[in-house]
Amino acid sequence: LAEMNMTEAERKRYQKYLVNFVRDRDVLNTAKKEGRIEEKIEVATAMIKAGETNEKLRLYTGLEDEPIDELRKSLQGMRQ
Repeated sequence: LAEMNMTEAERKRYQKYLVNFVRDRDVLNTAKKEGRIEEKIEVATAMIKAGETNEKLRLYTGLEDEPIDELRKSLQGMRQ
């Protein structure tokens, strides 16, 4: 309703604000997700170094076997 009472210039500024708001929200959400993934990888790395099984890694990190196995391989490559 308020948008109907806006001038054309005000409406354009408001629409630009909405586009920027949605973009900024999406950037923040993506950053949060990436942070959670990085945290899971850090936990998984520590658990692998401690000799834990994939079963425990899945339980505590929520990661699937494939990324856990890839992480194990990359850690083995760093040791050699």
